Amino acid sequence: RRPLVRDILRHHHPDIVGLQEASPEQQVGLAEDNPEFGILYDRKLNNTNPILYRRDRFTVLASGAFVLNEIPEKPGTNIGVRKASFARLTDRHTRRSFTVFNIHLDGRGDGSTRRISAVRLVERMAAEQDPVLLTGDFNCRKASPTMQFFYGQQPLTNDEGCRYESPRALSNALEVNAPGYNHIDHVLTGRRFEVQSIRQLRDVKRRASDHYPVLAVVSLTES
Repeated sequence: RRPLVRDILRHHHPDIVGLQEASPEQQVGLAEDNPEFGILYDRKLNNTNPILYRRDRFTVLASGAFVLNEIPEKPGTNIGVRKASFARLTDRHTRRSFTVFNIHLDGRGDGSTRRISAVRLVERMAAEQDPVLLTGDFNCRKASPTMQFFYGQQPLTNDEGCRYESPRALSNALEVNAPGYNHIDHVLTGRRFEVQSIRQLRDVKRRASDHYPVLAVVSLTES
């Protein structure tokens, strides 16, 4: 996969990339093959959802990872502790700052782990003063309770049994150019972001990933 991922990055020239299921060894390979990108992840949390950013475009103000749920790993499944990465960036061209969050939510079980993760993630995102972007493999479709919660249309219950309303509704960028899109990988935008285009890259070789990448072009407005 290593040369295939390198080719995707060089051909499509993204500024920011959210990855999922990238092992520590794969992250080292990405750094070696693509020196134009910085790679942000938390070794202490064994985080496999790194964020790549173009060094000549952005300054990193802060970055890290945090746990979304406390469910222990279960052998033979991917139900377990889930983490989110974040990067607070400043665009060197415009001097505007924003924060990117990148996730890989639980895809098995009854969805309760995924819903708990969504509540904790939104609580954390609400603390940001700057505009936010959320990328990742959500493992659920746009009509699901989890996605409706992100859109601010449905409350969810946290792991303490308390109902929680999303304090900041997000928009699904895929609705702009692909209103019929009903897959599980999403790019969600917060206030002050406008979406110019978005598409699923079906021209890439499937061996590069078990999902087709999603490429969005967004801009940050003045207000």
